[in-house]
Amino acid sequence: MDKNPTYFDVGNVQIEQVKMWMEGDAIAAWQMYLDDQLDTVSVPAGTSLDPVLRQEVHTAPTACTYYYGFSQSQPPFDDPLVRKAFSAATDRKGLIRDKLDGIPLPALTYTPPGLFGHVDGYSEGVGIRYDPTKAQGWLADAGYPGGAGLPEITLMHNTSDGHKRIAEYVRDSWYNTLGVSATIQSLPWNPDYLDFINTGEAQIWRLGCCMDYPDANNFLNDGINRNTYGGWNNATYENLIIEAALEQDPGVRKDLYKQAEKILVETDAMMMPLYYYASVVATKPYLERKYPTGGFGDIATWRITIAEETIGTSGGSLTSYDGDTVIEIPAGTFDGDVILMQTPSYGMPPGGDLAGFGLVFDLEAVYAGSGLPASPSQPFTISICYSEDDLGIIPESTLALYYWDEEWVKEPSSAVDTLNNIITATPNHFSNWSTLGEVERTYLPLITR
Repeated sequence: MDKNPTYFDVGNVQIEQVKMWMEGDAIAAWQMYLDDQLDTVSVPAGTSLDPVLRQEVHTAPTACTYYYGFSQSQPPFDDPLVRKAFSAATDRKGLIRDKLDGIPLPALTYTPPGLFGHVDGYSEGVGIRYDPTKAQGWLADAGYPGGAGLPEITLMHNTSDGHKRIAEYVRDSWYNTLGVSATIQSLPWNPDYLDFINTGEAQIWRLGCCMDYPDANNFLNDGINRNTYGGWNNATYENLIIEAALEQDPGVRKDLYKQAEKILVETDAMMMPLYYYASVVATKPYLERKYPTGGFGDIATWRITIAEETIGTSGGSLTSYDGDTVIEIPAGTFDGDVILMQTPSYGMPPGGDLAGFGLVFDLEAVYAGSGLPASPSQPFTISICYSEDDLGIIPESTLALYYWDEEWVKEPSSAVDTLNNIITATPNHFSNWSTLGEVERTYLPLITR
């Protein structure tokens, strides 16, 4: 079995951001997205999002784990009770809330979500949760009540402002819970940091590990360099990994991996997982794409859904990507060839008694030669098909086409054919459009005591 995994310094940023940084500046890329020069991009950490942008952002776990490891060859971490105490004294949820914008998922186990053999530590009771009482008890049972008598503790991380912020938070968590002071040290990633922790001389150290293939073996076997843990070798753990690799029954394999996870993060407590990374990706409404656990995914699954058509002086029509919206332009509407575009979009969420089912689009036209905006000189027709499943709580008879003008305004010419499930309107201007309906809401008084 491979005992020498390859690690990646992915830090406390998101995997999508790492990929973007390989090609340029993430902040510049985000500005390009805002300027409509990119269709999809990672959202830089700490970015404020208005209600419209928030609708374009997708957050999902990625197959990477950020963790701290202990070396059993370095006192006091040669005692599993001490390792357990430090794990129980670590407030993962507070770390994510206060230092990581609330984005990653807290981790009690090593194998991340989305991989075969992942164990949800919180729901399945595997791993060591934040529990100050247990932490203090374990440390006292190890012979260090209130931290008295502990040798100096050093927490190592590779040089990074992000890793430093995390280390400082964890150090403070240990101090507040156990009364233990720890020193934080850093080294450049390659080769200094890796060379040092691979000797097993670092008491506590951080790493991040990412998926090479979607199976727990990639983490529990490939992703464990026993040397960094001070020569850790648990025969039961090793046998479980071997059995799981040979077992063909998926249910049995999952149970074997669960037993191995329990040894790693709880029984022996050699590792203290902190969180699973998450990708925070903004995608324009007109781009259909996938958000796989492993990263960008197959680009063949992406679809640009902007619909456009060249319309001449004799008129013409444009059908949306999904076929549900048809724009009919009568002759004489334009004095030259224009490119008419219908773009799926997001508008401000409706308020008051209005509700929608997600159909929002921009309608615009530019002259084919100059690219200058073109406006209709007379009314044109918009026809929108809908289904009964779209309605939800919206009374069908109230459906209408609305346009955005600092608020949603009902198009006066809008009409609904409930027999054929078609909304029609004959506006004389282009805008951001949405299909909305009027909902009678019941407001209950808030009673406090």
